[in-house]
Amino acid sequence: MIYAKNALFKINAIAQDKKGKNLFNLNARNIGYYVNESNGNLVAFATYDTSDFIPVVAGVTYATTRCKKMAFYDTNKNYISGSSYSPIIATTVTAPADGYMRLTFEVGMVSLSQVEVGNKQTYYEPYAVVPGLSDIVQVPAIGIKGLALSDIVVEKNGELFTIISDFDEVSRISIETSRNGSNNGTFRFLQTKLNSDIIHATSDDITPIRTFTAVGANHGYPCIISIIMMGHDKTTADLGSIWTDGTTIYTLLAFHKDNSNILLFGCPYTETDGIVSSSAITPVAANLTHVSGATHTTAVVVTIFDTTPQLHPSVNNISVEYLLDGKKIDKDGTYVGKELQVLESYNVMDYKAIIDYAQSNIGQSYINDQIAGVVRLAVSYTFTRGGKCFISHSFRALRKLSVLNCGFLQSVIISLDGYTVKRYMPNVAIKGGIDFKNIVDMTSYTTSTYFYPEDYIDPTKPPNRYIDLMYDSGGNLKTGYTMGYLIDKSNTKNEDRAAMSQGWDMRSTKKSYPVAMTGITLNAGDYKTFMGYRNYISPYDIGNATNFNVVRDKKDTYIYIDYHASISYGNVKLPDDIGKSITIIDSENFTLHSDIVDCGGVTFSIINDYGYAVLKLS
Repeated sequence: MIYAKNALFKINAIAQDKKGKNLFNLNARNIGYYVNESNGNLVAFATYDTSDFIPVVAGVTYATTRCKKMAFYDTNKNYISGSSYSPIIATTVTAPADGYMRLTFEVGMVSLSQVEVGNKQTYYEPYAVVPGLSDIVQVPAIGIKGLALSDIVVEKNGELFTIISDFDEVSRISIETSRNGSNNGTFRFLQTKLNSDIIHATSDDITPIRTFTAVGANHGYPCIISIIMMGHDKTTADLGSIWTDGTTIYTLLAFHKDNSNILLFGCPYTETDGIVSSSAITPVAANLTHVSGATHTTAVVVTIFDTTPQLHPSVNNISVEYLLDGKKIDKDGTYVGKELQVLESYNVMDYKAIIDYAQSNIGQSYINDQIAGVVRLAVSYTFTRGGKCFISHSFRALRKLSVLNCGFLQSVIISLDGYTVKRYMPNVAIKGGIDFKNIVDMTSYTTSTYFYPEDYIDPTKPPNRYIDLMYDSGGNLKTGYTMGYLIDKSNTKNEDRAAMSQGWDMRSTKKSYPVAMTGITLNAGDYKTFMGYRNYISPYDIGNATNFNVVRDKKDTYIYIDYHASISYGNVKLPDDIGKSITIIDSENFTLHSDIVDCGGVTFSIINDYGYAVLKLS
């Protein structure tokens, strides 16, 4: 499908089936084998999987992620040549002839491995075959600003949903998501593009909670051990059986989803004053011996496969719906409208309930909706023109629990080869020599900086937002990104977060973790709500400001303005909001010249070469 720049329609003609960009079909791989790079044969080896024959064209370059070995074949599948890579790397290969190739990946990496045409690795998407269309479909296209016939376009292809919109005068933004692509089978961001440039790899931007550990979103309980045992005799009949190393009791919970030779054992839990916790305990003996429940009682030889395993899924009762202007998107196709809501809810399973169920229901999988939950989470992601995303998140305790850091928002840094990203966050003091208030070049940033109440310039105003700005080599702004909270409603308001023992975590990976709830005990029925946003910033909108961001919920509009300059009677035009009252809910060095949005929008001044404001329109 092709977008005509100023066309009124995008036309899908009758078409043949077409593969997606990822040529590696996870469901057709050779499990437990590697390809011998010297002769092209498959060799049994438990920790490797190898692709089926992937068609290639002579002279075409293919990019692969995390490839261990590869081999080329002619059109009759006779071996031509091969390579081995150590360490395992992302690489490119050029086909020597028409024919095929096969590639080997480590089992732990295979689920996100990708092979694609081109000399550059792009972000992962699952293998897919897009069916051809049986007739001609016409839908309004997106035009350049001012010519668009609709605010957003949503393209559904299987479980992949792409939200497309005009971004500014020269760019379109595409936000790629998956209905069930997380490690737990829940909603997942994938990546964001400006035109064809991937500017944001977002697959780990969905946010877990923290009970005694991080769980939910992409995270599973880590209080398990992962043992590889080739040729073991265990079957599903043995699920829930109990084993021991002579010191610790382990429960067989599952086989690894990608390799049945890998056994996952749950570690024991403790319950103190009604609060459950657990941790991974490495066996101290060479074997696990049978205690009870198993049909196949041969001892398990302890060879640790993964030193940091996670139990996936660790959630159940999942619901994810995509609604465009209130109408559910069920069928593949292209849709147009003004607002897309992704409505997600799920339970984080109670770890105690997982272990108890498994032990009491021998031979049955713990993966079912009957396992009791510890928390019920619900999230609404509301996408509008320009790729803006407003997030409402609720947290309901289903049993007593202690809560560690929960942010309900998180994000990796935006990035693009050849560009520099600088980061700003207001109301934090210099810490470890790093001054986020005055903008930090993130190129050499390798420190984890944790902000606590003593690090706030005003202790009543914990940090509520950050801004990343991406510049080319000439110092020209390409785009920006901002993530943060509403500060006057729900449990993200200033007074709630100011009472928390920690406010923000700027990780050494350059990933950003705000904190909105931590260090408290909740009882069954306790309920919390959190509101925030993740928006991209156009240089055409921002001008010489550090940040200009509009956030709208269903009731109010919020304007975030940040400058590292003095401004006399500056204004931002808001033609859709003329006549609305303006309230300042946070500011520094900022003067508002009218409390009404008028024909000039919002008119203001800033002194002392720095200032900001958070305004509320109603």
